[in-house]
Amino acid sequence: MKCRLLESHGKCERCKRKSLDCTFRKHQRGRRPAVKRAANAMISNPEDTNEADGIPTTITESLTDSGRYRPSSERQHGEEPANARAEADKAFWAESDNFRPSDLLNREATSGHFSLLNILSTTNRTGTPAPSDSSSDNPIQMRLINYIIAVTLFDGFMKHLNPYICQLDPIMHTFAYVQTTSSFLLTAILTASAKSMNPAVYPALKDHAETLFSRSFRRGQKSAEVVQAILILTYWKELDDTRAWLSVGYAIRLSMELGWHKLSKVQHENDHVKTDLERRTLRNCQRTWLVLFVYDRSISLQTGKPRMIERSEFIESVEIWLKHDLALPMDVLLGAFVSLRLLTSDVFDVLEPSSTTDRALHVHGTDALLKSLGFQIRTWEDHWIRLARTAACETCHLFLIRFYGMHLQLLLSSFSLRPALLSQSTEAKIRIGVIWSSNATAIQMLKLVSDPAVSPILYFAQDSVHVMIAYAAVFLIKLLFCVPKHARADLETMTIEALRDAARSFAHQAAPPNSSCWLQAKFLENVLNDYSRPSRLRTETNDLAEAGRVAPHQHSRTRAHNEADSSALHQEMEGADAHGEQSQLLNDTISPDFALWDDDMWEPMFASAGFNITDGTFLADAYTQA
Repeated sequence: MKCRLLESHGKCERCKRKSLDCTFRKHQRGRRPAVKRAANAMISNPEDTNEADGIPTTITESLTDSGRYRPSSERQHGEEPANARAEADKAFWAESDNFRPSDLLNREATSGHFSLLNILSTTNRTGTPAPSDSSSDNPIQMRLINYIIAVTLFDGFMKHLNPYICQLDPIMHTFAYVQTTSSFLLTAILTASAKSMNPAVYPALKDHAETLFSRSFRRGQKSAEVVQAILILTYWKELDDTRAWLSVGYAIRLSMELGWHKLSKVQHENDHVKTDLERRTLRNCQRTWLVLFVYDRSISLQTGKPRMIERSEFIESVEIWLKHDLALPMDVLLGAFVSLRLLTSDVFDVLEPSSTTDRALHVHGTDALLKSLGFQIRTWEDHWIRLARTAACETCHLFLIRFYGMHLQLLLSSFSLRPALLSQSTEAKIRIGVIWSSNATAIQMLKLVSDPAVSPILYFAQDSVHVMIAYAAVFLIKLLFCVPKHARADLETMTIEALRDAARSFAHQAAPPNSSCWLQAKFLENVLNDYSRPSRLRTETNDLAEAGRVAPHQHSRTRAHNEADSSALHQEMEGADAHGEQSQLLNDTISPDFALWDDDMWEPMFASAGFNITDGTFLADAYTQA
């Protein structure tokens, strides 16, 4: 019953009779409960909330009373007021405007909470609370690492490793923020940093990171922090870790559950109504989605496996995204990578023929396309180098732009080499320029990593950079085996010199055993040794060939002669005639028709030098025996 004040009294008759406090309330018929709650909240405490939606105005204020920030994906649906839930339930049946499963089924079931409980619910809320990242998983609280060392490793990651992967915003992702937001992300950062900066604490952190990874998978945890943690664990892997493609695929699926694949074209008109935290959080999601796009296309190119992320208006508007007032210098490198993948990611499907007949038709039709692509890549490099210098990007950013451009040029050159190496006519002499160009591109890649200004920063480069270096090295050696004899001598001198300089550069890094730089130095040394020392395959092939032409009693003399030639070849690497004989023997057993994704062709050569191209990992046994 409402109090009704009389004009001449301070209390109504009922309250006066019962000795109650008299509170007069105006008539509020027709006002929604949500409006009343918002009005009462603004009256009772107007300074605590934003005018638009009650969101804290700074990153610091976004921490809860317990000191822990909760991403939107981890907030409990049970915190929603009862009246608001009732209104949502009432509107459930009026929401669908189509007859597709994604439109008719419960919105919770089609927006990241796909479970039978949610599908069979007529309310727009999950039946169980969303799992959250427990603070008890914090590696510091678990005493896996000292606080001071953890802060040092975190700072080292942000300074030396993060610039290579363009993933975390240094302004948003402070140590305090990451520690209170996600134990999984914090552990992943410390693990990656410890691998190169403090190997003593690495094993315990690595095991804990794997535990949190498995736990997040079992619980179905979905947040930007989980996606970023998974990616960080794939950049600097263990020697025998073959899960990169699977892990990236899982991270992409998580991102799609979060709705990132529906990100719209970049627009900045409404930024003024958002808080700094909201703007940085949104940009953090956008940045991670762009990183996933680049990673997805790159790993597909390296392994020949399908890609998952398609082009979209948001991805194609990356240069507009870079003009945002919250853009970071490292975003320029990310924009360069996105632009490069957009430029060439679909080209390889066109250039790779599906049959021998198609290949013959492609021989005369690819030259113009490849020449045009080569020009576009050079233009791309000049454009983004200029932007990187204007934005005062770091040395590693300038290096990576040049390095990735050269690597893509090298991949494209393999298509030009096919007709040049397969042709038995005089036309092959005309195409000698293609051979020289391909050789020069691979040598430029090795010279770039040997540059004294660049070499020191490669200590922190992610594994994918080392895979590209390995590809360039084996490309050069295989090219020597395939080119005509008259062109081999000059190419050989430059190739051996470039390989030696690169091997020496990585050896001078003083990297710990089983680190990326240590493995790269061993790999390049093995490549040189395999080329200078005749392999068992070549010796046995020569023996079999001679056995068919000589008498049985002459076989032992022929074999002794071959072994003498092999010894001379090992001692005199620079002898053109000796190498010519060796290469000719190999030409009898290996087809010059090759491509990066032809595993049957490339795998033996990589494996002999200590690298598994199928899994993208170094082979530990090859180095322990060396």
